[in-house]
Amino acid sequence: MRAVAGAVAANPLAVLIPCHRVIRDSAELAGYRWGLARKAMLIAAERDAQASRTPASPVSNSPITAA
Repeated sequence: MRAVAGAVAANPLAVLIPCHRVIRDSAELAGYRWGLARKAMLIAAERDAQASRTPASPVSNSPITAA
């Protein structure tokens, strides 16, 4: 974890090389050089941009269950 944190902190192109996507094993946000609020904002912006580019699927996202 320390090696990853060191590499992320030294990244001068943090938005172009997405080090903000590094999260803990528990899927929680962890430290970010420019603060967790900015990290959360970047991740949310990417999620929203992806959602607007992805066409709606006619197939339900519900899990398949046996009849």
